[in-house]
Amino acid sequence: MSPTAKKPPFIRKLLHRCETEGNIFFIDPQNTTLGIFDPTVAKQINSDNYNDLTIPEKLSDQIKGQIGCPFSWATIRDAWQKAMQHPLQANELTKLTEHMSQLIDKQLSKEINLVSLSQEVIAQSLLPIIITNLSNKQIKSLLQDQQNKIKHFTIENPQPETFWQSLLSAFIQIRAANSVRQELRDRNKQIKPRQNDLLDPIVDMLPHLGIDRAIDAGTMILTAISGPPGAAASCLLYELCVKENWKHKLQEELTHIELSTLLKSPTKAAPITYRFVKEVLRKWSPPVITNREVRTDIDINIGNEKQTLKEGQQYVFSAYFIHHNTEYWPEPDRFDPDRWLPGAKNGPLKRGSYIPFGWSPKSCVGQTLGTYQLIIFTYLMCTQYHIQIDKPDNIEMVLAAMPLPLHFNGQINKR
Repeated sequence: MSPTAKKPPFIRKLLHRCETEGNIFFIDPQNTTLGIFDPTVAKQINSDNYNDLTIPEKLSDQIKGQIGCPFSWATIRDAWQKAMQHPLQANELTKLTEHMSQLIDKQLSKEINLVSLSQEVIAQSLLPIIITNLSNKQIKSLLQDQQNKIKHFTIENPQPETFWQSLLSAFIQIRAANSVRQELRDRNKQIKPRQNDLLDPIVDMLPHLGIDRAIDAGTMILTAISGPPGAAASCLLYELCVKENWKHKLQEELTHIELSTLLKSPTKAAPITYRFVKEVLRKWSPPVITNREVRTDIDINIGNEKQTLKEGQQYVFSAYFIHHNTEYWPEPDRFDPDRWLPGAKNGPLKRGSYIPFGWSPKSCVGQTLGTYQLIIFTYLMCTQYHIQIDKPDNIEMVLAAMPLPLHFNGQINKR
């Protein structure tokens, strides 16, 4: 098993430049893309760039001349933040746990890729929290779109789609969007009852938001659960398999906790597991690199010079880079959940340098649920299931679009 992640040349070059040039520099010779790997500056740039973010008009509506009123993204985020309180309740977490178990049970005793398993278990179990009470046809269309997106995060070098593959992907996306459209209209017309899910607040916004922008918001959050959450789970499973000492610590803690107790307050009921999850999210933060377009001119200090990022330019940032920078973390490549103990010597050196869920106003609205789900995933894998790796010595980590365990194959059986 590789002790450190295999890094492609582009990532190695960027990491070297961070060490030699500092944490802010232009990536390209034309000075069109700025790399921002300082947590304070990245937070400020994201805030300035998205301070007035509105939901864009659909191109089809612009062509038709059907331009609606500007609608703030913050309004939708605020509604989602309130709606997120429902799935955090113990009874809802119980449903999530049962759904995750059912998905794992379908793969018992099979030769499987554990990255794919992690992606499917995490993403599919989250779907009812986004949109619940769907017909089988709607569920099928959304799952097909989800699986189509997930597959790009389960291989090291995904190849560009052919013309026919792109056409099929577009068809799958359109069909999924139509399922969201149908659900929004049915609830709005009271054909279907309202639900405690993340789609429901958008129904109240339809008169001002419009159906097309509402669909975009719904499909956006569906896309968000396809990729990063499952990537984090696969890295958690990797650390669980390669760190025998930590697996035993987690088993010791979790086998003495009733599931009902755990689900009342996962982070408090299982503090060792919580530290383990936090360290996974620090060391293996997905995605590896995030690219953003500059929406409005932004002043920034680069070295001793004040410069302006112009609208249309690009900037990139990376939680992974920040989490592996010795300026912010002692021994950053070492996996050590105990760095999260109060007063730990190898804890964060700078406030704000732990950002696995990004920065406001684009941070993940489901970060608490995401943390809880990873704790539940750990609970299941430590108390309900046993993982048998085919060739443990062949496993290695690579930094692809997401941190990715390669050759991570085996079987899962009931304990």
